Amino acid sequence: ISEMYDRMTIPEKQEQDRARWTEWIGKYRERLQLEIQVENSGSAEEVKTRIAIIEAERREIMRTRNPKFVLRNYMAENAIKAAEKGDFTEVNRLQKLLTDPYAEWEEFSEFKYDALPPSWSAGICVSCSS
Repeated sequence: ISEMYDRMTIPEKQEQDRARWTEWIGKYRERLQLEIQVENSGSAEEVKTRIAIIEAERREIMRTRNPKFVLRNYMAENAIKAAEKGDFTEVNRLQKLLTDPYAEWEEFSEFKYDALPPSWSAGICVSCSS
């Protein structure tokens, strides 16, 4: 599979990734439905309340186990380029952001650090030899 994946174009990889995620999400939804069925006894209001509690608990568990912010190559690249010109603003901002990658950090919302990487970043190559 990895050889086939290596020969794919970026759009082909994106399509395959999309298909795999769609399949995974479908299975996850099925599992959630089974969980809800277990909880599905009592009045409609009781069921609705239990489902809301389950969803809130799940969101909180996911939020505390999955960081909202991850240092991406393009972020580091931008920070390095600016620092090489004497501007350490981005380095300092990323350093602060990554001290608690699980936090919401409203002060950094304008920078879209939690968004998908820009398309231009697909061409960045990282070397450990530098």
